[in-house]
Amino acid sequence: MGEERRKQDNQTHGRLDEILNEAQLVTLNNMEGFGWSLAFVRKPLFQGVVPVLLHADNDKLGTLDEDGKLNVQPDIEFRYIK
Repeated sequence: MGEERRKQDNQTHGRLDEILNEAQLVTLNNMEGFGWSLAFVRKPLFQGVVPVLLHADNDKLGTLDEDGKLNVQPDIEFRYIK
C-alpha cells in the first residue's frame, strides 16, 4: 500500500462545537456514557462533515446524522486498520 494521504487533525476534539451541530453534540455527549467515542470526523469535499463514532467494547462504527441520530449502518465503507 502507498503512503497515507490523510492528515490527522489533533485539534478537532477541542473545536467540536465549531464542527458539529447542537443535535450531534448532544448525541455524542449521551453516547459517551454508553461506551461510544468520537473516532474521527470525515470532511468530504462539497459535503457536510460526517462524525464517526467507535464503540469501545466491540469496535463497531457508526455515524452521527445531521439530526443527531446514531446510524450504525451508514452508507460508507470503512477500512479497518489495526
